[in-house]
Amino acid sequence: MDYIASWAGVIISPPPIKFDSLSHMQGWLNENIKVHCPGLSGFLKRWESAFVQAANDNIMVLSLSFSISEIDFVGCITSYIIQGKSAADENVREECKDEKQDSNISDVVVA
Repeated sequence: MDYIASWAGVIISPPPIKFDSLSHMQGWLNENIKVHCPGLSGFLKRWESAFVQAANDNIMVLSLSFSISEIDFVGCITSYIIQGKSAADENVREECKDEKQDSNISDVVVA
């Protein structure tokens, strides 16, 4: 939270001691963090801040989870893996093009 506040030049209200639900937590995140981190640069800054906070808390292994829409937001899995490197980069653009041609949603089987 402090990392984002410093980067955005804002004061962020601390979260409640306990959230009533996941929806309550998501609402707080949207209203207090995401609002200051728009677009791709904001998305990447939130990602970066998770690692900064983990380091500050002496967490040795951090495993983040991302949805398909977040991966699509940065272009493709290749650009996502290299932390949102711009899809405008010629090499990444070509890799994403190849990746999208190789993937097919019908290949996904839901058990």
